[in-house]
Amino acid sequence: MLTELLQYLNMDFYDLFEIRTKDEYIQEKLEEKEFNEQNLKILNKALSENTNFHFTLESYFNKSLNITIKSYSRKIHFSGNIRITSSFQNPTFEIIDFDFYKIQNNLDLHYFLDTYKSFVAALEIYAKELGFTVIAFNIHWYTNKNYQKYQNMKACSKNKEELFEMIFSKLIEDKTSYMELFKVAVLQSMFYHFPSKERQNLDQHNSTSIYYLDTTKMFKLINKELVPLSRTIQIY
Repeated sequence: MLTELLQYLNMDFYDLFEIRTKDEYIQEKLEEKEFNEQNLKILNKALSENTNFHFTLESYFNKSLNITIKSYSRKIHFSGNIRITSSFQNPTFEIIDFDFYKIQNNLDLHYFLDTYKSFVAALEIYAKELGFTVIAFNIHWYTNKNYQKYQNMKACSKNKEELFEMIFSKLIEDKTSYMELFKVAVLQSMFYHFPSKERQNLDQHNSTSIYYLDTTKMFKLINKELVPLSRTIQIY
């Protein structure tokens, strides 16, 4: 039937249909979300308006971005690295590094926490505006002991506030590991989750020996209306 119709219209098959490979389709989805000049202005506006800080944004290969606070702050420091990735199902706004830590030992917890959340919220605003369907943060555990440490602190704390206080008090003495634990606590309070497979893998790491633990991800689905009902979001 189709062949007869094409012959009748004197048309070729390729005049009706555009043939693209899977890689070409993914590349097309990513191009409009690249860190071009227009999108960087949108991101800079979201960050500045939500955090009251000014930033330096340096993109490379249009799909990766370094962010640092432009003006020096005596209270906090922030630098981060973001990457845009995509599968056949969904474009992902992936935060590789999110180094946010306090400089002053006597810094107020609520100021630090509110500022931290404002950074995350600004990235969410940008990701939603550009039509991403997943925003993901990498969690660098470094060793299995850090995951166990977080689970123990969470079990000992009566509520989220007490958990924040316990981790916050350690940020100066052990910035590297506790910065990641604070990130996990903040993201969980903002409804980010570990994929079920990674959660199962993490829960198995209850050993007396110390060994390196792979980076995991915490994610949140955004722009759910853009995800076809027949598709299941894949985080990997």
